[in-house]
Amino acid sequence: MCGIWGYECKGGKPKSRIVESIIRGADDRGGHGYGYFGIDKEYNQVQHKSTHKQDIFKTLNDVRGMLVVIGHSRLATSSEQSILNTQPIVVKDAAIVHNGNVGISETVYNTHRYLPTTNNDSEALIPMIKQGTPVTFKHAYIHLKLDYHNYELTYSNKDITLFQEEIEGVHYFCSKEWRY
Repeated sequence: MCGIWGYECKGGKPKSRIVESIIRGADDRGGHGYGYFGIDKEYNQVQHKSTHKQDIFKTLNDVRGMLVVIGHSRLATSSEQSILNTQPIVVKDAAIVHNGNVGISETVYNTHRYLPTTNNDSEALIPMIKQGTPVTFKHAYIHLKLDYHNYELTYSNKDITLFQEEIEGVHYFCSKEWRY
């Protein structure tokens, strides 16, 4: 299964040792692609994707000082290993990281009249979340709704654990329990 991670500042500053711990924890779960998407203090959107394992460890320096960041360590199960299919999946006004298999992506695309930009079935969550369709299959995801100088973070899990903890004004997420 994939590894997903992230944090959102709620008045606090992210602790480097905790961010490193959740990134390393999520790294244990993937191997086929790595990426993150974040919003910095000036509301600039920053994204990085790679298929090289060593790049995940460069991420710690890149995400320092972000208001919110979501990341993914991919284990390819439903589409080929490529940068295009590496998460986070970012479209016009949304970014998502997902752990699980959607399995019904074609049905979702047809029902919601959504044209996918990747071959990754996790992209099917974007129209489902936007249109309020309940996600009833096994999953864990972190979703960012994007708007100019604003964002909304949502997360959900069913039958897949998403560990969460708020520490000194920062809400941390990871698909694997971490130690700091």
